[in-house]
Amino acid sequence: MLIIFPIVARIYGIKYIELMKEIKDLLLIAFSTRSLEVLFAPLTSRLEKYGANNSVVSFILPLGYSFNLDGSSVYLGPVIVFLANAYGIHFSLGQTIEVILLLMLLTKGVAGVPSASIVILATICTILHIPLEGIALLLAVDYIMDMPRTAVSAAGNALATVAIAKSE
Repeated sequence: MLIIFPIVARIYGIKYIELMKEIKDLLLIAFSTRSLEVLFAPLTSRLEKYGANNSVVSFILPLGYSFNLDGSSVYLGPVIVFLANAYGIHFSLGQTIEVILLLMLLTKGVAGVPSASIVILATICTILHIPLEGIALLLAVDYIMDMPRTAVSAAGNALATVAIAKSE
């Protein structure tokens, strides 16, 4: 949110700080509830108020909810590396590429349920032969990690929608 999103916003001529100020209360709701689903209606109207066309918002935002879950993708990569290191498993270049491809595939369509990425983590751990007991280490902090993960996804969906609206 602090490096990549502002760069994307600059490319599309979006005032990133202004956009984040426009939706800051919604990001706080996403952060505290750990769910994107509660934001859909208010985020739709807020993005239209910001200047995005209704036809673009009504197409891109639901698409983003299904396929643009930045927070989960960014979180799961380091978690898999952490668990592999904890169990002394070293990935070859091919396995690292496999992890990236699995994350790209499996994080698409994550349900709007809090901590749903634990299911994806269990799937990837099974595929990579990482013991599932390692996930128990993460459950203690997953509640806390799910908050920023959800807020990042909400901000990413908002930025993507406004960027597409600008390009149209």
